[in-house]
Amino acid sequence: MKILLINDMNYDFAKPDGKLYVPGGESTITFLQRFIDHITPETYDYIFIVNDLHFTGEYEQTEESKAFPEHCMYGTKGASMAVDITPLQAKGIPLYFMNKNYFSMWTENHTDYLEYVKKANPDNPQIVSVYQNLFCVGNNQYADKNTLPRDKFFPVSLAGWKVDVVGLASDYCVRSAVEGFLERGAEVTVLAEMTKGISKDIYAVAKEINNPSLIVRNVFKDR
Repeated sequence: MKILLINDMNYDFAKPDGKLYVPGGESTITFLQRFIDHITPETYDYIFIVNDLHFTGEYEQTEESKAFPEHCMYGTKGASMAVDITPLQAKGIPLYFMNKNYFSMWTENHTDYLEYVKKANPDNPQIVSVYQNLFCVGNNQYADKNTLPRDKFFPVSLAGWKVDVVGLASDYCVRSAVEGFLERGAEVTVLAEMTKGISKDIYAVAKEINNPSLIVRNVFKDR
């Protein structure tokens, strides 16, 4: 099995006017868009797209809110994807989506603040439904039915899997995603031009992880 993980390529992270801009994030958009144009149905078995997503009534209750401003709020431009994935859809490449409200895509399901979300959004049951489906995998970004919990979507062991990783930020959510795949036995390659860090680049992160199953590759320079 070979997959591509697109991790947290949200507007708020990737664009200079985003609420939680990762320095240099806009360059990852350019490279990733070029990379997407070269992907064929034979390149990957599927693309797995993870997006950061927070909610009115929820975010202000979290520990994360003490360190970072509101970002990637449901229904805002900041929560939208900063890259155009329609070329992948046009090529018929399978896409799967998962929303998360925590650094790591592998964390336990963080939907502890359901009552706060309901109270803050009394006339919008759609928001409540999307919140309840955090860490569930579906066929569109805001799927609220016909989803699978992440731990049923992925097998317990990913031995023999090859996972290419792109996205933001290399020293936070990307790092957590990479470590989770490695712990489950996958071989991971991070595509260097398509990730940026807040305080550490992917090379420094890879050195700290120090796992022989992790490779950092500069795609366009290596061609």
